[in-house]
Amino acid sequence: MPTLINVLSVIHALGAAVGAGGITFAEILYLKASADGRIDERERDYIRTTFWALKWGMATVLLSAIALIIAQYQIPAQAQAVTTPAFWAQLTLALVVLLAGYELARKRAPWLVATSFGFAAWWMILILDAWRGADAGYLALLFFYLLAAFISMGAWGYARMLITKPSA
Repeated sequence: MPTLINVLSVIHALGAAVGAGGITFAEILYLKASADGRIDERERDYIRTTFWALKWGMATVLLSAIALIIAQYQIPAQAQAVTTPAFWAQLTLALVVLLAGYELARKRAPWLVATSFGFAAWWMILILDAWRGADAGYLALLFFYLLAAFISMGAWGYARMLITKPSA
């Protein structure tokens, strides 16, 4: 019989998968939509639909994390997953996703920068959920995240350069 901690961990991973999938589709749709140098209303609607996945993914990740913290204190005999560096790195990355989205919505961060940081954060959260035995420390995990964010920025920027049609 699965324990409450295991169920909450699976819910957390499902939220991370929804968020990672949502940000991936958002990036691909934005890349395709901006290829001609402008985004029309139909393309904008397609991109907006991905925000559903991002909102629900984030809500699921944060609520299950809070539930995990509460459950861990109520069931002290369980292994303390909430005291691991990976768990706190995931919460930090969730904050990065929220801040990147906020800055993007306020038009204070360019799309490439904000979404690359969000893209890498969502995928890192999912990887840490899948890789339960991550033995790295908190700062090492954040270093790997930053490396992934800059690689993501370079890859999406290069893809945009390749797909952009020159204006006549």
